[in-house]
Amino acid sequence: MVRLTQGLDLGDESYYAEFVVEWLRSGVAQSPFRTLHQTSALIVFPASWAFAALRDSTDGLFLFLRFLFFAGSLIAALLWYGFMRTLGYRALAWSGSILILAFIPFGLPAPSYNTTGMQAAVAAIACLGTAMRSRANSARRLLGEIGSAAAWGVAAVAYPPLGVVAAALVFGVLAGGERICAIGRRYAVLVILAGCIGLGAIIVTLSPASTLESIHYLNLINRVNGIGLKIESTATLLRPYPGFCCLALSAVCAGVFRNSLGSLYHPLIVIALLLALFMVQPALYIRSHDAITIAGLAGFGILMDLRLTAPRQQRIMALCYLLALLVAATTTASALHTFYNFCIGGLPAAAIALSAPYARPDRRWPRQFAMSVLVLIVLSTSLLFRYGQTSLDAAAPRELVRTGIFKGIYAPTTLTELLQVIRRDVSPRIGHATLAIFSESHPGIALELSARLKMLMTFPLPVSISSEGLAYTHAYYTDLANRPQFVLIFREGGIEPINPMQPNFESWYTSDTDFKTSLGVLSLYRRR
Repeated sequence: MVRLTQGLDLGDESYYAEFVVEWLRSGVAQSPFRTLHQTSALIVFPASWAFAALRDSTDGLFLFLRFLFFAGSLIAALLWYGFMRTLGYRALAWSGSILILAFIPFGLPAPSYNTTGMQAAVAAIACLGTAMRSRANSARRLLGEIGSAAAWGVAAVAYPPLGVVAAALVFGVLAGGERICAIGRRYAVLVILAGCIGLGAIIVTLSPASTLESIHYLNLINRVNGIGLKIESTATLLRPYPGFCCLALSAVCAGVFRNSLGSLYHPLIVIALLLALFMVQPALYIRSHDAITIAGLAGFGILMDLRLTAPRQQRIMALCYLLALLVAATTTASALHTFYNFCIGGLPAAAIALSAPYARPDRRWPRQFAMSVLVLIVLSTSLLFRYGQTSLDAAAPRELVRTGIFKGIYAPTTLTELLQVIRRDVSPRIGHATLAIFSESHPGIALELSARLKMLMTFPLPVSISSEGLAYTHAYYTDLANRPQFVLIFREGGIEPINPMQPNFESWYTSDTDFKTSLGVLSLYRRR
């Protein structure tokens, strides 16, 4: 709760908020956005619309979205607690729930496609585990099946590739039945129904053409296809971090021999690997990502309990762990930054890896100790790290934003100064006209303006963008109907953001005004 009001990110977090704000201003049908990331905004849009309607203003909406993220984490944590309690755990139920509540991917407390997809996947696995553990034809089983199916539908809307995991689960249930999958075929029907409702909501709201264009454009921008490209990207990511790679391989080995090591030595080895993370530089952006990944990989031996002769409780844990690994693999394979995103889906895998029982004798205290260490590592990151914050930002003075969409947030004075320039100087010149913004790391300044955006996506185009993606974006602006009345370029520290209107920009636009800030220069251009 403390984290929600602290720090302001005008990059990724604002990018997710811009979908909702643009829809509130112009309506979903009029939105120019062509990126699949916007499907996650459909989940929080009804609540955001109600917030704006009740207040007759969008003031404070940014903070409200953070509370929606917290609510999603809290729901997932409570459902996980219920799952663990059906298995007979108490301390592990509490620590697992705290882990899920405390983990903030990328230090970004925002309802994004990553975070919402992760929360929904955790909820889906937890409800499924509860249903599998409950008696057949009981009310608890039915509620678990409905909750899990609904969560898979939400997960597929928030992070569409997760629909592949749900489809694989349906195939397994239909092919194997309750004897193999520990759940009846009624559940498969419910998942199919939830998937159809989710897909229908996307198509009806965004339109079929817009949905297909969004899939195509995101692929051009992020180059999400190609196994060779993914392997190369992962190798490039991990090559500078040999220490982490050694720890990850050790975790895999510990996971493979989990049952042989037993309930004493395996948790102690995992604890040693987790503590060793403090001796190496974080590889997956922040230490909590590294810790979740190490813990998740250390559970591979749980898959041995998929055999039909295994005790029912251990089979259920193995099935849930397998699902968590599939979610982690899917988020890794579909993301631009590949292995960065393993922890997004790997959170429930980490929780299960440190909770699942061993063969007799089964000591619980080493698992509780290992889970406590993991929780403390995650908390140490979540409480101290804020996305987009440099060491200078952490030490910089802060002040409370008292008006506008960012109302209620304590932000560095450098950012509040930037917002003040936007409100005082830029906004009166633009009014409600159409606008495009090109900024390397602060596209969220658009949220302080009343202008309608004319952009395929507001996030800055990555340096790795394909030539086809750049050409597609340029072609959009070649059409005069898509060319906004104003263009705002923010040159931060002299860095020139990618301008997809080039090489025609100078012939299309003329310079209007430059506004100097401590972070860089805002240059406003007017259409000729």
